Amino acid sequence: MITRTPDPHDKRSVRLALTPQGEAIINQLKRTIPNQSENSDNSDNIENQLRELLRDWQKQSGWQVFGLCQTCQFNQTLADGGFRCGLTQERLAFAETQQICAEHDFAID
Repeated sequence: MITRTPDPHDKRSVRLALTPQGEAIINQLKRTIPNQSENSDNSDNIENQLRELLRDWQKQSGWQVFGLCQTCQFNQTLADGGFRCGLTQERLAFAETQQICAEHDFAID
């Protein structure tokens, strides 16, 4: 239901895409999953659920999860407007929060 292809610009990355079968399942889910709140639509709920499923799958498979520092659960905003890594306790400049985090773990929604 998902294809993996190497990123043509960054050989370290892999692009994931839905196959036609995967797209059909998503469309079916959009019609069957009820709204969880008045302010969100089915596609938002499905996207969040699939993102959580992917995170769980990566962790269970032992794959290293990575992402920008600013999306990491350990990224902390300080009272003075600065940032700190809650894991290493290292103070971070704003520019560093825009870079890939080696210890990244997705923030819990």
